[in-house]
Amino acid sequence: MVRKPVVAVISRILPAFLVVFAVACGGDTGDSKFGVSKEGSIQLSFSQQPAGSDGLMEVKKGEVSPGEMATYTITIANVGDGPLTVQKVYIEYTAPQVVTEEQGPSFSLGGGTINGGVVAIVSDEVPWMGGMKVSPADAYDWCESQEGMDTGNCTGDDIDVNVNYLRYDDDFERTATLVILSDTRNEEKQEIRIPFVTVAGAPVANVSPKLLDFGQVNKGDSPVKHVTISNTGSDVLLVYQILFQAAPDYTLIYDLQSYVPGSENIQFADPVAIAASEATIFSIQFAPQTADAAQGTLVFFTNDPSQPSGTKVDLTANEQGPCIKVNPKKVQFGGKLVGVKSVLPVEIISCGTAALNVTKIELVGDSDADFSLDTTSLIGFEDGAAPSKDSPLEIPINLQATLNVNYVPAQESPLGNDGAPIFDIGTILIESNAFEATLELEVTGLGVTKACPTAVGVIQEGQEVIPQTVLHLFGDQSFAPAGEIASWKWTVNQPTGSQSAFVPSDTFPNPTFEANTAGTYEFMLEVWDQAQVKSCTPWVQEVAVLPDEAIHVELLWATPNDPDETDEGPEAGSDVDLHFVHDQYAKSGPDLDGDGQNDPWFDQPFDCFWFNAHPNWGSFDPSIDDDPGLDRDDTDGAGPENMNLNIPENGATYRVGVHYWSDHEYGPSYSTVRIYIWGVLVFEVKDVKMVNHDMWNVATIDWPSAKVSLVQTVDGGYKVTPDYQNPFFFQP
Repeated sequence: MVRKPVVAVISRILPAFLVVFAVACGGDTGDSKFGVSKEGSIQLSFSQQPAGSDGLMEVKKGEVSPGEMATYTITIANVGDGPLTVQKVYIEYTAPQVVTEEQGPSFSLGGGTINGGVVAIVSDEVPWMGGMKVSPADAYDWCESQEGMDTGNCTGDDIDVNVNYLRYDDDFERTATLVILSDTRNEEKQEIRIPFVTVAGAPVANVSPKLLDFGQVNKGDSPVKHVTISNTGSDVLLVYQILFQAAPDYTLIYDLQSYVPGSENIQFADPVAIAASEATIFSIQFAPQTADAAQGTLVFFTNDPSQPSGTKVDLTANEQGPCIKVNPKKVQFGGKLVGVKSVLPVEIISCGTAALNVTKIELVGDSDADFSLDTTSLIGFEDGAAPSKDSPLEIPINLQATLNVNYVPAQESPLGNDGAPIFDIGTILIESNAFEATLELEVTGLGVTKACPTAVGVIQEGQEVIPQTVLHLFGDQSFAPAGEIASWKWTVNQPTGSQSAFVPSDTFPNPTFEANTAGTYEFMLEVWDQAQVKSCTPWVQEVAVLPDEAIHVELLWATPNDPDETDEGPEAGSDVDLHFVHDQYAKSGPDLDGDGQNDPWFDQPFDCFWFNAHPNWGSFDPSIDDDPGLDRDDTDGAGPENMNLNIPENGATYRVGVHYWSDHEYGPSYSTVRIYIWGVLVFEVKDVKMVNHDMWNVATIDWPSAKVSLVQTVDGGYKVTPDYQNPFFFQP
């Protein structure tokens, strides 16, 4: 059989697939040493599919990072039946007219090999010249079998040539042509031209998942979830910045760096680069400090042209879950006769959105032996057994179970060095599936030999309320061993600045008390019987007054020249006002502080103050609680004035101010401002002196980072503007 030589060129970027592209073929017209006409013939084979029948090679820029190089290998094979001489190989390249190539051309000729090892091309500047002979694919084996024959043409079956592409960091397209000259029998193909063109790739950002739901996370836990950004496009994906707006319990972690939520986007010194077909991971940690539901948003801004507004990931946690409350939080038996059994109930309340499972109720080991627990009142535990993990006490939503605590003092309680009796003490441990998985209740009692009245107090609203709650206190359940209770005495230790009083008086058996200031109140009740015998021990109970809004601002003030800051009535005290403004929009006031910008104070509707106590800043839907409210305006001294905002606006900045509206001739006042975020005190400035008509620019609050910043003058002082009188509001 007569074999006809064909020229072949193989192009590949490793690893790749092999595609054969026939360029030329011809007849056998030459004379061989053995009298048979044999000629070489070239064939082109591409490891990367050419884009056209003319062998156009598309180089995807997205597969190469700026500053890096890709190498395309061209293999020249002789598929004829005679020798083939490759005479010259070179690159034709012209740089784009709009740029100057300082580092050299984008396309260049690199090193090549013959027979898989001999370097044939050693310089980009010197094209490969001169008569490299390529035998047919089977020539070597054939020549080797002809003993004594001249096998000079049996030099192998192919030649590799490398074409290098260097990517520059710009958007300009570049082209080049690889030229191969040979003596293939087909004269039309003795010059083969293979065009190379760059093709702009496009990154594609695939962000997964779009929702991170942490579920129920208990106090002390800090789980981490991950967001994966993969690049399914053909160019490098760049993550330029991230908008991170979330509850303060969230943390974003990337490359060993931690980022907290904020109103400003997270900027990277260098964009996060993700090559085509690769991915990177961002981690989010949730460490809750309260049982409140926590939401958040991440928006990743990239160079993906199909997602110009970024890609959003929602965060959520503690949306559903059980909650536990106990009443009372402190079990106080007071003085009880030795050997006589007394019983007090403890209510275990399911206050969440899922059933509460109690898995342990016990007195801890160091509790006094005079105390014991009676679980027979618990449904399912009438036999006196205790709840366990295998047999939990399930309390449905909004229902409660009652645990009875017994106290039988074995002996009279001894006296301490101070002459006061030493209490028997115990601790009840309750474990459950609630956010606070472990609760401890203190139990106290005194063993006495002489009966005395027992003070029993009840606070109807419980032991945790929000500011401005009117507490209803009941002492009429107190009792005496003989006769009746003749008198009552209520006292309270209240937070600094609070001036509330018992109504109608502190000797009334069932008074009320308005808890206006956030903090802890300790109420005490003592009673006397008809023989004027005093209760052995006072009844004591704490009430935590905690804001339940996202932002709670509190203003209190003290006026030394006011002899009674608790009295009420027109001009019965100084009038200091709280202001809370939406800083982006409240700019309508005159520039009375002289900083070159319109002032936000007294703006309508974007200043929440006494004249505009409940503005509409958010949705017009009245069921959405996204507007601030001045819930208390005190015009006659001491305060507090309270402002609450339940759903702040993401990306917003709020400003807090204090204005001394009128001193009513009582002179200077000393103002204190406290800012609570989710019930936690994060900012407090005490006793700032203000005189009549002063305007104090206190602080700013960025949301959702909840960052509170004190406003200061250039010399570090408080920013107080004297004689601040808005022309639209007449001041006395």
